[in-house]
Amino acid sequence: MDRTNAERQARWRARLKARDAGGVSNDAGAGEVAALRDEVAALKQELAAAKEHIKEMALELILQAQAIRDENQRRPTKPHYDDAIAKAGGMPRETRLAIDKILHPDGDKSEAARDEACKAWNAWKNSNDKARRR
Repeated sequence: MDRTNAERQARWRARLKARDAGGVSNDAGAGEVAALRDEVAALKQELAAAKEHIKEMALELILQAQAIRDENQRRPTKPHYDDAIAKAGGMPRETRLAIDKILHPDGDKSEAARDEACKAWNAWKNSNDKARRR
């Protein structure tokens, strides 16, 4: 081990002179470096392919989730549930949704939607009044 900085500098200068003279070469590890660079490039390509595959799988799962959500929204309510609501005098889901659409600030404000909601409300109100009179 060198004791002083001057000795380390002298040893470093000697190494530089030997390398310039051709005594020591850094090319000994050049083959290993090239092999490692090739391996890194291959791993980068493999990573890019894996990322693309993950994106495709995520998109597929999103589409499946949307399809399930849409199917559940289109699925009618169960008949026994509708019967229980009718017996209790509750408003059917379709009527409530039509009214909610026109009352919501972002909802459909067209005359057709308003007429549809009014007709549904009147039909429910008439049937509810008849049920109470029985």
